[in-house]
Amino acid sequence: MVKDQWKLGFVVTDGADFSQNVLAHRSHATHGEALAACLKSGCDIMTDGEEMVAAAARDALKRGLITEAEIDRAVGNALLGRFRLGEFDGDACPYCTEPAETDTPVHRAVNQCAAMEQMCLLHNEGLLPLSLKKGQKVAVIGPLGDENYRDWYTGVPSYHVSVLDGLRQRLGEDQVLWDDGYDVVGLRSVQNGAYASVEADGTVRFSAETPGEKERFQYHDWDFGSVNLRSCWNGRYVTEDGVYRASSETPYEWFIREWLRPEPYGKHMLFHSWHDQPMHVTMQEDGTLRAVSGGRPSPERLFEVEVLEDGISRAAKLAAEADVVVLCLGNHPMQVARECYDRPNLELPAHEKALLRAVQQANPQTVLVVVSSYPYALEEAQQLVPSILYTTHAGPELGNAVAETLLGGNNPAARCPITWYRTAQDLPDIMEYDIIEAERTYLYDTVKPLYPFGHGLSYSSFAYRDFTAEVKKEGLLFHLTVENTSERDGDEVVQLYTRALHSRMKRPRRQLCGFQRVPVPAGDSVPVTIFVPWYALECYDVTQEKMLVEQGDYWFGAGASSADIRLELEQMVPGEEIPLRDLSLPTLVKNYDAKSGMEMHLWFSKKQNDWYGCTNDWGGTFCFAKAAFQGYTKGELWAAAPCLEATVQIYAGETLLGETKIRPSGCPDDFCRYTLDLKPYTGTADLRLVVQGMASLYRIQLG
Repeated sequence: MVKDQWKLGFVVTDGADFSQNVLAHRSHATHGEALAACLKSGCDIMTDGEEMVAAAARDALKRGLITEAEIDRAVGNALLGRFRLGEFDGDACPYCTEPAETDTPVHRAVNQCAAMEQMCLLHNEGLLPLSLKKGQKVAVIGPLGDENYRDWYTGVPSYHVSVLDGLRQRLGEDQVLWDDGYDVVGLRSVQNGAYASVEADGTVRFSAETPGEKERFQYHDWDFGSVNLRSCWNGRYVTEDGVYRASSETPYEWFIREWLRPEPYGKHMLFHSWHDQPMHVTMQEDGTLRAVSGGRPSPERLFEVEVLEDGISRAAKLAAEADVVVLCLGNHPMQVARECYDRPNLELPAHEKALLRAVQQANPQTVLVVVSSYPYALEEAQQLVPSILYTTHAGPELGNAVAETLLGGNNPAARCPITWYRTAQDLPDIMEYDIIEAERTYLYDTVKPLYPFGHGLSYSSFAYRDFTAEVKKEGLLFHLTVENTSERDGDEVVQLYTRALHSRMKRPRRQLCGFQRVPVPAGDSVPVTIFVPWYALECYDVTQEKMLVEQGDYWFGAGASSADIRLELEQMVPGEEIPLRDLSLPTLVKNYDAKSGMEMHLWFSKKQNDWYGCTNDWGGTFCFAKAAFQGYTKGELWAAAPCLEATVQIYAGETLLGETKIRPSGCPDDFCRYTLDLKPYTGTADLRLVVQGMASLYRIQLG
């Protein structure tokens, strides 16, 4: 598909993941075998250790698993990409630029425009945009207020603007107060009673009798066992570098060596190291810290965390002195949740929630600015504060974009590309990937979220009218009119959703099929057209194993979000009529319409080079909807029972047609053919395979 249909010239593996075919996924016994499989599947570049890949290629060639022609093809594809990028053109390459050429006023303006356009106003009871009188003060408070974190897999910007910077540039430094809300702590050893002190080279040594400036650390608690210590003396983070030193500018690596994982032990604290192994941060005889293998909580592993300044009390006091508070909460992109790590829930970090409550109580005129890589459960926050603005980490212009939006220079119009739930309890298990059965995502959700997919507010207000549809050769063309009913120019993101009304299969309750961001002057109306190509209405038909447009009546709704539909119509859509299942042909179990049971999933069989259905000890049911039964008297089932004997019953709807025992097999995909007699049944019904016990089912055919 990538090469033949999308016409991409070369394909690469994920970074350092070629070797995982052997080391982690265990799909192949050797790197040579894995490389051969990758080349034959169309992959050209193994993005991994150079010596290892070269050795794998030599091994595969020596064993006859690949040919020189296959190597030449892959190398040629890679070189073609490099030629197209101008790598061999020297100074004539149009992509060779110096930093000065990519950090111009034009580039910065593009950065700021992109950051402003993604500002999403989640909640507003009228506090925004801020209307400040001369002399009124704004307090910027919170861990994200004076930070501009790089998000996961981003480049290194030549400059960065925090929210604090952006507001001070516009309002003046004296008018903008500041507090990060962090506790300041001292770390005391149970072993020698001394405080941790930062030396000139950053080394942390337990040597001070009393806490002074070198013994003070900001305590960054991102929750779920992720803590950083930042020295108040040199501004550096404590990191593991053989010994622990306050020498890191910021946590930003694949392995976060600044990560400390606290574990209370009575009135003391153990700190686990950043390693995903049982390692404790332990004081050595010379007073320094090292990570050592986990052991019992002996005195050299135990510490007292002494709060020298209560950050929440300090911030609340500052909030009371201001006319308006801009409270900046959110996440650190490198910690708690990112690639390889998931959050246990959707709540704000506990310290941030406590900060929110205290600041709001001190000053109800509080705007919450959420700077985050992902959504949070903000129901309590919405009840506490009058306005909530969401932004991603947004790049170097973050602070300018937030400031412009808060002060009204930028009218927000971004929309949530993901649902914001009230609680993690509204979600199925994180490992449940069957979004249809689990009714997951906005497509199938039945719960009422806090902020639905497509949600986003504006400082303007809009009305919709005159909704029509035209059938064109390549799709449907929708027309409507949007009116700006406010006194402020603004953009409206018109969203178009659809639903198949009489589908053969379970289809989404609502599905985005088109949208358009439209600038609308104050008091004016603009026509909007949205074209929906036929392919945007396609679904996957499991009976024919292909994408198609299903013929029938469809509902279309235009609105400001998936839950704010303003106009509706129904439209007949031409397409294919999905036939009844023909049970005289092999029906692969992977193509079920629905399943029910405790633990049912699909596994991949190397023997069949295909997927098959599995149940656990409690069994389950695979359902194949709308099948044509023609009085069949025989059934042929390919199945295996990888543990004990299992039973499979075949139903037409609720009518039992026959059953068979599945003998214990050597492995889950050691399929055997079972032939069974069936009670004749004629008509249209759901074919149901009801499994008792643990079994693997590959295919069934009736005759």
